[in-house]
Amino acid sequence: MADISEAEKLFVKHSCSLGVRNDGRNTTDFRSIAVETDIFPHCNGSSRVSIGNSIDVVCGVKVVVTELSGKSDDMYINVTVELPPSASNNRLDEKRQQEVSSYISDSIKSAILQSCNQILPGQLDIIPGKFCWTIHADIQVLETDSACPIDPCSWAAYAALRCTTIPGTEVFSGETGVAEDFDVTGDAADASAFDPGSRLPICITITKIQAGCLLLDPSLEEEACAECTVTIAVCGDGVCCGIKKLGGAGSLSVAEITTCLQNAQLAAQSMFPQLDNICAVTKEEDAMHPDRPPVRVGLLA
Repeated sequence: MADISEAEKLFVKHSCSLGVRNDGRNTTDFRSIAVETDIFPHCNGSSRVSIGNSIDVVCGVKVVVTELSGKSDDMYINVTVELPPSASNNRLDEKRQQEVSSYISDSIKSAILQSCNQILPGQLDIIPGKFCWTIHADIQVLETDSACPIDPCSWAAYAALRCTTIPGTEVFSGETGVAEDFDVTGDAADASAFDPGSRLPICITITKIQAGCLLLDPSLEEEACAECTVTIAVCGDGVCCGIKKLGGAGSLSVAEITTCLQNAQLAAQSMFPQLDNICAVTKEEDAMHPDRPPVRVGLLA
């Protein structure tokens, strides 16, 4: 968190109370957002999200075969977040960075499982009860000025999962006619898109500076003035599927919580088309050449 003087904090709070921020944005505005997909050709899905010149996040998705040992939704998806010391402008100590990384990965994973638990088995089961695909979403924070960059991490995971392809399989039945084993086909044309429908969520974080002053996408100075912060997971159909208070000694009134939910839904409605359109363009380009692996020209392609 930025170390700013009391005079600077007073200036930030007074400006926000007037609906003006030090960079000219409205209280419900994001900084400029750039999204790329399929930037890693060796992954089943990948993405990069940049916010202004301050935050840069990449996500790579790999799908691997898992032998099911019991009924558990945790078998279907795993999320990890890396927040190295070199990425943060906040100079957090190593222990705190590990806590933030764990918090972000657990929050994104729980939001996905909460909203997609009825969809994942049908999308990822190879032989029900025996084998399934497990999605590993690995998120790397390259640069951030936020103490907890959960929003861009969730957006990167969303974009990467939207562009993820599942390899084709050929299932073999035993003498009794029951499916017992399978082979993974190497033909790119046999791969299918991972399609969670409108249930895949993204996270929207709202920061309370003072009573009646709620901000989206806070800057480093605004985070230093925060009384508390809340993160809301919103699905593509507009349903809020989770809410967590990140920290701060302050509290939120019932009216403020209602406003946070409404602002999160409105912000998500503006984010989903941007993310979906980029993924749709990528899929359209891939559909032009279904018989060969896609050729990428993005980061590290």
